[in-house]
Amino acid sequence: MLDAAVKEFNGDPQRLYLTGYSMGGFGTWKMADAFPKKWAAIVPICGGGETAWAANIKDILAGVSTATKTACCPSLGRAP
Repeated sequence: MLDAAVKEFNGDPQRLYLTGYSMGGFGTWKMADAFPKKWAAIVPICGGGETAWAANIKDILAGVSTATKTACCPSLGRAP
C-alpha cells in the first residue's frame, strides 16, 4: 500500500519517514526491522522494541522518545 501511495502522489521513495506513538511506537520499531531499507528515518515515541531487532536497524536514523509508563504499557520498564 505504501508503494502505491508513493507512486500515486509522486512521493520520493528515498525520503520515507516512519513514526508512531505508544503501541504505534512498537509498530515503528517492528516495521523498521521488517523493512530496514525502506526508511530514511524513524521516530518511535513511547514504544519499546526487541533487542534482537537492533542489528537489523542499526543504520536507520532514529529520533527516539520513550518513558517507562505509557497508557498502553503501564510499567514497561525497558528501553528499545
